[in-house]
Amino acid sequence: MLLELEPTRDILAELAHKKTHQLIIGFAAETQDVLENARKKLARKSLDAIVVNDVSHEGVGFDSDRNAVTIITPEEVVEVPETTKWDVAQRVLDQVVKLRRRAKSPVKA
Repeated sequence: MLLELEPTRDILAELAHKKTHQLIIGFAAETQDVLENARKKLARKSLDAIVVNDVSHEGVGFDSDRNAVTIITPEEVVEVPETTKWDVAQRVLDQVVKLRRRAKSPVKA
């Protein structure tokens, strides 16, 4: 069997460049230069945040109920050490709330 694949357009980047009031959060699975690659994607795709995990680590991420991630925004880096995927999701939502509050607060001159 031969499976021929074609590249698709980058939907995440398109959404981020057209955004109005919504937050755009990206997710990345990396195996090397994890934080550097994630920061580049954050900037290149104009994301509000990116959640990155190092999929080269055994026992977390794919095929596991546990994960360890880093949440990167333009203002901060939040390390989420190994925990349940439920807890990881809660930490991501905490950052979404923080970003939403930041977006609603008046800009100081």
